[in-house]
Amino acid sequence: MMTGTRQSSDSVESNNSGRVNRRQFIRAGTAATIAGLAGCSGGSGGSGTESSSGSSGSGTDSGGETVGSTGDESVTLRVSVWSGTYADYFRETVKKRYEEETGNTLKVIPGWNEILSKIKAAPADNPPYDVSITDGYFYHQGMADNLFMEVNYDNVPNIDNVYPYLKEFWTTKYGVPTDGSPMALIYNSDNIDWEPSNWQDLEEAEKVGMEGGFYVYPLHVGAIAADQKTGAQEIYNESSHSAVFDQLEAFDVKAWYGSGAEIWELFRQGTVNIAQWYYGTALQEAQEQDNVNAVLPPTTTAYFDHYCPVRGTDKKAEAEELLNFMLRPEVQTEWTNSANLLMSTKGVEYSDLTSEDYPQSNEEYKNTFAFPDWSYLSDYSSKFSDNFQKLKTS
Repeated sequence: MMTGTRQSSDSVESNNSGRVNRRQFIRAGTAATIAGLAGCSGGSGGSGTESSSGSSGSGTDSGGETVGSTGDESVTLRVSVWSGTYADYFRETVKKRYEEETGNTLKVIPGWNEILSKIKAAPADNPPYDVSITDGYFYHQGMADNLFMEVNYDNVPNIDNVYPYLKEFWTTKYGVPTDGSPMALIYNSDNIDWEPSNWQDLEEAEKVGMEGGFYVYPLHVGAIAADQKTGAQEIYNESSHSAVFDQLEAFDVKAWYGSGAEIWELFRQGTVNIAQWYYGTALQEAQEQDNVNAVLPPTTTAYFDHYCPVRGTDKKAEAEELLNFMLRPEVQTEWTNSANLLMSTKGVEYSDLTSEDYPQSNEEYKNTFAFPDWSYLSDYSSKFSDNFQKLKTS
């Protein structure tokens, strides 16, 4: 099932222009600061399906090779994406550009929890999608259930442009890493007269809010704040599991929430002054509200999406062509400039909002992000989930 980390209400979180109040960080050992964003939390778009005809013709990829259908006839590819603003931005950038260049059609199918269950329920030779989005949890579960097909990387040469760390942390056997978002500190400057800079600052803060839909990202925040091991390694050593929950218990948590819309309402009510949420959504809100500030700690957790060919598709070559298209630097540049997403490919040119914050080297990816290790977390899922529920109700 879809994790609660980005499951959200259908309330609109628009991308209006305006000033963003945020603190910039200079990271030790690097020449640039780093941040991230979440483009798939909340927003309009909802669920459902979409199909639109692309313009005829073909284009060329960054390597100069022709991009288009493999035969004389145009092709329709069904692609699952996250609901909400993520789907909107995908349509505006990836879908539009792909259809214009190839003459093919992308049928964008937004969804959340039901994506994997639909693949499981479908006949093996008649899947509901040709390509599916996955976060780390979905990717891990989908591979375990044999829901994806191995990628033929002869058809995806742009994988060579992806930061090596993203290819090392997760296997790319069944999918390509495309986009993601780090977890950020957000705070109400009307009620906080100091500038938080890292997760340890939550110990000193009053009226803290924490994501309550799923244990994974709050636990990573707690582990980083505990600061007993590198990154969030407290989670991945059984002897230090208790330190993570002790750290979370030490925070003055006044509310647990499941969507961006809930956070902003808690801010307006004064119930919460400082919280955790995805950087991109926070940037969008900060553009609208002068008192909302978004800060990316020098070490933080993050999710990352992979797109995968779905088992049983009879359009695998075309699916891989799409994956290659999505890894082109100019495509990822247009995508992130619309959605403020954190991208996987070297050479991406970020917007003014994120250009000083997003990683510009493999080392920055490695040293900043504590990605969840879903293989380990699966072994302790019941324990972590039970303890998390007890924490929320204590």
